[in-house]
Amino acid sequence: MMLGIDSPIRCSCGSYSCWESHASEGATIAHYLRNTGAKTANSEISLPMIISLAQEGDRKAIETLRETGKFLGIGIANLIVGLSPQAVIINGEIIKAWDIIKDEILAIAERGIIRDLPHPVIAASTLGDNPTLIGSLSLVLAKKFASAAKI
Repeated sequence: MMLGIDSPIRCSCGSYSCWESHASEGATIAHYLRNTGAKTANSEISLPMIISLAQEGDRKAIETLRETGKFLGIGIANLIVGLSPQAVIINGEIIKAWDIIKDEILAIAERGIIRDLPHPVIAASTLGDNPTLIGSLSLVLAKKFASAAKI
């Protein structure tokens, strides 16, 4: 999904305008390095470190995460307009900063949704570290319990 131009990193497709190049972990780290005035990439900077700094009140880390939240919100708004889902569940390391980014995500997504479209729930996942496994298991169990209910 094209989101803008001049992102801080190149997307896996090679572009500087994709959602990934604006809102991924790598983009967040690049935004943080830019916001702190670092001249070169520091391999010790990580998303968990930025989140931890933000939770401790570091202004540059908070600003960086909110910027990522803005780009997440733009992408989510585009998905809502295109797909009209009932819910958008966000997962990954970034949800550890949910209290910092959620207002930005919700505000941007709300502005981007066409007036007559339903406004889905936008929330952080509560499934933990392995939501794919848990989600797959829930599908299997749902089929099992549905067939048992027919008996």
